[in-house]
Amino acid sequence: MDIKKLFLVSGLLLGSHLTPAFASYVCFDLSEEPSDVCPDQDLSYQDLSHNDSLYLSYIPYSNLSYANLSYSNLRLSDVSESNLTGANLTGTDLSDANLNYSNLTGANLSGTKLFGSSLFSSNLFGTDLTKANLSDAVLSNADLTGANLSGNNLSNDELSGANLSGANLSRANLTGANLTGANLSNADLSNANLSNADLTKANLSNAIVKGANFSDAILTDANLNYIDPLNPPNFSGAKLNGVAAIGADLQGANFEGASIVGSYLDNAHFQGANLAGNILTNNYFVGTNFDGADLERADFLNDY
Repeated sequence: MDIKKLFLVSGLLLGSHLTPAFASYVCFDLSEEPSDVCPDQDLSYQDLSHNDSLYLSYIPYSNLSYANLSYSNLRLSDVSESNLTGANLTGTDLSDANLNYSNLTGANLSGTKLFGSSLFSSNLFGTDLTKANLSDAVLSNADLTGANLSGNNLSNDELSGANLSGANLSRANLTGANLTGANLSNADLSNANLSNADLTKANLSNAIVKGANFSDAILTDANLNYIDPLNPPNFSGAKLNGVAAIGADLQGANFEGASIVGSYLDNAHFQGANLAGNILTNNYFVGTNFDGADLERADFLNDY
């Protein structure tokens, strides 16, 4: 079956590109008479790979399950609220695309360009995002449970409220990312860069933070209960006010210049940690182990 294309020409040209605010979309229709708008298309199992003419496609609410869109250009396209279950999006350009509320369960997004794309409340459960570029993407409230994001660029991403439980974020770049209220329980953050990230009220319980960099991050009211660093993470300059880190293993961690105020650190392990010059006021330290820690000039005022 041939796919018919209708080009709507009311866009404003600037050089060789249509500006997103005024650009019209390329419309795909499988019917005998294509219409001016074509949401709700059944493109399941279609082979649309290596296609450069999909730029600015308008296919919201469509069924693209198990479609092959690998290495195609879908930049600035509207694929919102669509079913992309099991779709092959390897190497596809989806930068600045609208994928809000879409179902990408089990899709292959390895090497996909998602720079600046919007995936608000999308389902990416168990997706393969190896080497995908997600920098400046919006993933608020998205379900990334068990997703493979190892080594990915997520710098400055909007991930507030996202579910990243059990996700593989090892070696990921999360510099400046907004992870407020995100669920990172049981996630692998080993050697990840979270410097300047906002982790306010994030849940990192039972996360692996081996060699992770939290320098200058905000962890106010975060849950660090029973985190397992294996190799000491870097919390230098971080704000850990109101944190729950009961039973957390923070041995050898660097807290130089960090602020830990009003936190629950009962039975936590700070052996060999660097807490020199830290503000450690109004915290709960019942059963906490500071053996071998550097506590020079540390302020333990009103701790329990």
